[in-house]
Amino acid sequence: MVNPVLDTASAAAAVRVLVANPGSLVTSRGPQWVEEDAARAMLADAAISFLVDGDAAVVLAERMQTPGHFRLSVAVADDDSITAAVLDVALRDVSAFLVASVDTVRIDLVFGVYNERFVEWALAAEGVRFEGVLSDAFYAGGRHWEGVIAAITGDDLDEFRSGGAASRERRIVDRLRDRIREDLRRHGAEVPG
Repeated sequence: MVNPVLDTASAAAAVRVLVANPGSLVTSRGPQWVEEDAARAMLADAAISFLVDGDAAVVLAERMQTPGHFRLSVAVADDDSITAAVLDVALRDVSAFLVASVDTVRIDLVFGVYNERFVEWALAAEGVRFEGVLSDAFYAGGRHWEGVIAAITGDDLDEFRSGGAASRERRIVDRLRDRIREDLRRHGAEVPG
């Protein structure tokens, strides 16, 4: 369901998602027009990016100023294509990958309170807590809305270091390993066993 953006084809698919739905009420950054150059820059600036459910959505993991702090953002190609359940699996898989791959102390997501799917997700997701309110942080539907910060920190990150999260991380790592081996073979390099 979640595949890392690793090559030009997946990067092009991610750019298409980022520019596809400027009026989205599900995208975590809020409704905004993103041009192709800006979308490519967003991908380049992210620590890692993932395509969700084919090309239904993109999750960007951005490094924040504090070491170990990542902010996730999600863009959807079509608001109706993402359910709270798909969102939960995608965000958990990305979080598990981050926790298993780098020293992670905090993962958060900022979104507008009008965004029903993210609100549903954050209320139901284990280990996710609301940390703050940002007054008038988003503009959608002709008015300003509060934004909220939902985060996974401290002991709650340990869930992602446990067995269930580790198996999700292994699936992602296996896909990365397969892609690297494929690239090596294509370029005539010897592929380690």
